[in-house]
Amino acid sequence: MAASEWRRTLVLFRLDPTSLVFKLETRMATKSMGERIRELRLQKGISLRELARRADVSRSFLSDIEVGRSYPSEDALERIARELGVSPANLRKLDKRSHVSELRDLLQNNPVWGVVFMELAAAARSGRLTPEEALERIRGGKQVP
Repeated sequence: MAASEWRRTLVLFRLDPTSLVFKLETRMATKSMGERIRELRLQKGISLRELARRADVSRSFLSDIEVGRSYPSEDALERIARELGVSPANLRKLDKRSHVSELRDLLQNNPVWGVVFMELAAAARSGRLTPEEALERIRGGKQVP
């Protein structure tokens, strides 16, 4: 499966903070924060060096952000967003790190979730369960929009 196809079928696990109910959330072809920053920079015709200068970050750090090796501080994200003409919140919502920490917290609080995730992954790999079927089961038979 090509990387672009994988991203289209990516399923993220997420804990709903308002009800503390575990749910699956499907994202269709979501770009990473760094990919979006690079895309906006190129659309505006700004070089990596120029955006780094304007946002007061090093060129190598900005490059690391764009390829996903580093993540900007809140201050740096605000400066980058300002130079690209977007809100920091628009970029922040593409940061996938929060999903990983939510999973880690869930597993630390109840290790049985590890078994659940392993079973879910095995069913997905074997083709016995699609993301849509998983969502439908979790939601109690409600169709996936």
